Amino acid sequence: MDKQAGWLMLIGGFFLITLLISPLARRFNIPRASLFILSGMLVGQLAGDSLNGHTTLWFDSISSVTLLIVGYLLGTKLTLDYLQQYARSVTLITLSVTLGTFFIVTLGLYWLGLPFSMAAIFAVLAAATDPAATYDVIRQTGIDNRFTRLLQGIVALDDAAGLILFSLVMAGLSLMGQNDTGSPLLTLLWELGGAVTLGAVMGLVLVYLLGMKDDRDNVFVESLGLIFLCGGLAFYLHVSFLMSAMVMGMVVVNRARESQEHLHDIEFVEQPLLVLFFILAGASATLDQVWLVVDILLAYVLLRIASRVIAAWIAPNTELSHVQRSWLGLSLLPQAGVALGMALLASQYFPEHQDVLITVTVAATILFELIGPLFTYQGIKRSQ
Repeated sequence: MDKQAGWLMLIGGFFLITLLISPLARRFNIPRASLFILSGMLVGQLAGDSLNGHTTLWFDSISSVTLLIVGYLLGTKLTLDYLQQYARSVTLITLSVTLGTFFIVTLGLYWLGLPFSMAAIFAVLAAATDPAATYDVIRQTGIDNRFTRLLQGIVALDDAAGLILFSLVMAGLSLMGQNDTGSPLLTLLWELGGAVTLGAVMGLVLVYLLGMKDDRDNVFVESLGLIFLCGGLAFYLHVSFLMSAMVMGMVVVNRARESQEHLHDIEFVEQPLLVLFFILAGASATLDQVWLVVDILLAYVLLRIASRVIAAWIAPNTELSHVQRSWLGLSLLPQAGVALGMALLASQYFPEHQDVLITVTVAATILFELIGPLFTYQGIKRSQ
């Protein structure tokens, strides 16, 4: 079969899987993200070598585009009214969950016998969360309460908190090893400062563009162009593209006079991207070497779950009920590309840990992408 015809049929099949997934998700109260990932893993196993590794190449591109759109839409949730009402709680919870996860996982893995440097790196990775899966589950449930609004804010800030912690830990570990400590801290300043500046500038450009339109105009294509341009420039400048997109969305929703129609258009694009993102994540899964590090993987998974629950429970100023506090940490289990990106970067600083870091991170990411949305879904349902 012609390669082009095959790929078009494959993409068409991916989209048509929603005909089965969506009814199943509604019928059995299962998050779509988990079902899409499972179906992707099934496709990967059935197709085997016929995919020739192309799913990995497609997944890299689709994941970047999807997270760019998700980051932008998360930024649009951070209105001035939202910030006035939730900024303090979201900040305190994010700090508690991020730092609590880091310390608990570090101490646990070190106590189990891992080198301190490896334990600390895994702990940083454990603090990362997947905004795409969390956001998709929130939209699927259709529930809008304090619990879901806090979740949206937490996953929006998570990228910045994780990046700061990662850079500080890399600098500290480099200092302990008497390596160059300037690079991680300078990288942190550049990635965050550059991301905020880029997102703000691109957001103001889009605000101007939205302000120029009249009732006959639709700037949907131009809006997508600016969002993608923001992502491309972020990659080119080596700054956080997710942070840039969130800042851009935040500027637009707070400065543009008319943004509701624009946001509806962007959300319309997000849906097919999420389908491809989750299915390709499952199809590109490779777990051949997991059995070599299954003990480390099991310890990492259990410690991450326990640390999320404990850190979220002790977070101050949440104003949540007992049930909501119990489920908050479990609702923050989804994990995806951010953790893997950190693992790849950490392996450059510590090549002696590369094989273990990458294998455990890939396996844990797939596992948390499968079970994480299930816990998020239940947490949101029980928060009512």
